[in-house]
Amino acid sequence: MGRKPLKAYRSTAHWAWSRPFTQEYRNSSDTVYALSSALGRAGVSVIRISGPKATQVFSSLTSPSTVPSARYATLRKLYSPKERGREQLDEVLCLYFQGPHSFTGEDVVELHVHGSVAVISATLESLSQISFRPADPGEFTRRAFYNGKMDLTSVEGLSDLISAETSAQRRQALWQLNGNKGALFNEWVQLLTRALANIEALIDFGEEEHLDIQIIAEVLPLVKNLRDSISKHLGDGHRGEIVRSGIHVSIVGPPNAGKSSLLNHIAERPAAIVSPIKGTTRDIVEVRMDLGGLPVVMADTAGISDEPSDPIELEGIRRAIERHEISSIKLVVLDIQSILKSYDELCLGSLEPSITNLLIQAKTDLNAHLIINKVDLLPPMSPETSAQLKTKLFALTEIPTSRIHFTSCQDDIGFDTLLEALRMNVVSILGWGESQAGSSSPEGASVITRSRHRYLLNEVVDALNKFLENPSQVEVAAEELRYAIYSLGKITGKVDVEKILEVIFKDFCIGK
Repeated sequence: MGRKPLKAYRSTAHWAWSRPFTQEYRNSSDTVYALSSALGRAGVSVIRISGPKATQVFSSLTSPSTVPSARYATLRKLYSPKERGREQLDEVLCLYFQGPHSFTGEDVVELHVHGSVAVISATLESLSQISFRPADPGEFTRRAFYNGKMDLTSVEGLSDLISAETSAQRRQALWQLNGNKGALFNEWVQLLTRALANIEALIDFGEEEHLDIQIIAEVLPLVKNLRDSISKHLGDGHRGEIVRSGIHVSIVGPPNAGKSSLLNHIAERPAAIVSPIKGTTRDIVEVRMDLGGLPVVMADTAGISDEPSDPIELEGIRRAIERHEISSIKLVVLDIQSILKSYDELCLGSLEPSITNLLIQAKTDLNAHLIINKVDLLPPMSPETSAQLKTKLFALTEIPTSRIHFTSCQDDIGFDTLLEALRMNVVSILGWGESQAGSSSPEGASVITRSRHRYLLNEVVDALNKFLENPSQVEVAAEELRYAIYSLGKITGKVDVEKILEVIFKDFCIGK
């Protein structure tokens, strides 16, 4: 897999895996500041200061100027520096967290100021006058990582929690932030370290003490069980990544079937332009939404036609089909008038071959739904009539009636049933039980939430498989165990993390 050679570790060297990787970060002796809450008008905004000189803010900008007791809130007047005329800026609530008992592990001060743009701007300007510098994006969390306050999996959990839009994303991020994932990976590292210690003992003393058979017999089941456990997590159907990014749902169908109206009705806002003109939607319109606590990315697409009128429409159709193919859930939308021969008689003969092909695909795809839209154009249907029409549609399409839905955006018909069907579909894709979908417990949380975790765990499994192929070649076997430990260390941030950090922290806000 394109490995770089690892230095052979002996003696107590392998115990170093339990220590955080502590390469110096940029200007670690600096004291930094940033607005930690959102910029804009608010009742209260929080400005955070971290570093060895954080308490200097009291002597320079507040009255009284003494350092308050740690973890006790105090009300003080905030002034500009003497060089700026000592003008009162605000009356603020001050909190002091003495290092290492703080988020960053350093001295931290929080100023809870009134949340106007004028107050925030004046406060930040004053902080820049007393030898503090503005924090880089994610720098507070980076300092917490380097000071051993959290491992890399917790850092990623914090990033996901800040970005969480649904309760499922929040639960998964909190489970990771609280150290559950890191604890599991560290447990795996300890198991492999113990196996490596035994193999290295065999290298050094096995021939003299005749321990080779006994040691290998002890190590083999340990490594095999761990390999099987990691492989099971790798076979989770990418559940963790899906929760982070959202289940992708495509809305496809012929022009003017009401796809954009359907999206707007589900999103409860005018996300897509709606008009009776054929081909209004030319590109994909995405809406992220919370579907009963579950993350969904719903995409409206261009109408699919076998006779596009111009190259732009042709490109829109290509993109629609491409999105449809990669989506986890597929909604095929038809206008009731396009298939209705009479009030109670249906016919699909007028549909273009491309649409018929979508229906053929939908009959075997358990995550595909047929939406018959604009039913408000018919006289009101009784439940019995609706059931009869679904049965006739099943006879024509072989799509089960449980995946056929009648809707009207005009009269708000059928959406409760449709949304519940979609929610249960998402639960099924994630492999959760109904209790897990609405629970705050971590049972549904996945160990693998990012592609880098999956890549590195595949490397671990590859190394363990190579170990198991020929454990009697102890020098080579020890190298495979070292590489497995090394790959796990890259997940938690114990080794070789600088490039990973740059990717993770670029997504953080300035004040975190």
